[in-house]
Amino acid sequence: MRIDRGESPHLRSVRAADGGPELASELPADAQVFFTSGSTGTPMAVVRSSAAVLADVRRVADFLGYQPGAPVVCAAPAFHVYGCNYGLIGPLVAGSPARLLPSR
Repeated sequence: MRIDRGESPHLRSVRAADGGPELASELPADAQVFFTSGSTGTPMAVVRSSAAVLADVRRVADFLGYQPGAPVVCAAPAFHVYGCNYGLIGPLVAGSPARLLPSR
C-alpha cells in the first residue's frame, strides 16, 4: 500500500501497492493511519485525527502512571496502534523515557 498526494496537499488517497482500486480518499491533513491487528480477518486501516490520538494517549498515560524519569518498555511494534500510541507517543508526551524492543 502507498499513499499518493493528490492535487491538494491536504488530501491523501491510499491505494494498493499495485495501483489497484482506491482504498480511502480525502484523508484529513492531520490524519494518522493505523492498521488493526487482523484478529478477526484481514487487517484494516483505521484513520484518526491527531487530536483524537493525543487525547487517547494522554488518557492512557495518566491511567498507566507515565511520568518523567519512569521508563516505559514496549514490545509492540511501532506500526501498530498500541506500540506507536502507548509505547512511543504516550511516554514522550508524559516526559518518560521510552524503549521499544522487538517482540522476537
